[in-house]
Amino acid sequence: KRLRRPLSFNVSHMKLALALVGILSTMHCIASENATQVPRSVHGLYGKRVEVCFSSANDPRGYQCEGETANTVLVIPLATQREALVNMSLQFSAGHVCQVREDIGTWQADHLAVTLPDQGQCRFDLYFPNREVLIKDDETNPCTPRVCGPRGTLNIRLPRQGGL
Repeated sequence: KRLRRPLSFNVSHMKLALALVGILSTMHCIASENATQVPRSVHGLYGKRVEVCFSSANDPRGYQCEGETANTVLVIPLATQREALVNMSLQFSAGHVCQVREDIGTWQADHLAVTLPDQGQCRFDLYFPNREVLIKDDETNPCTPRVCGPRGTLNIRLPRQGGL
């Protein structure tokens, strides 16, 4: 009888320890999953109004502006929660435009990484500081030469206009 008690005591402690390890592992997996989800706060429309200007030899400034348009980035949630749909239209001088339509961004710790397979796997990142979107083109494989005219850039900051 004395041998059974210490053994049963150890088995019950072992079961408890294994149960705790299982619970902690599950909690860690849930926390890891949540860390890779696109935060709801980044979904929405970012943008600002800009003038549309063209070079002009007749104007003393060297350019003439003919109206306004909007630079916009729209981030739309997807069911995967780790990805978001990105639509972007940026206008630059002489009618040069950077456009991205319905491409997927994947959440990477603190930003959306957008890779464009149709454009040679180029990449740009979207950061979201202080209710803005900060677009940063990848230094190794930039998208600017592929999706923008010669006067365009994917290094720009736009304020948040509204959520979804």
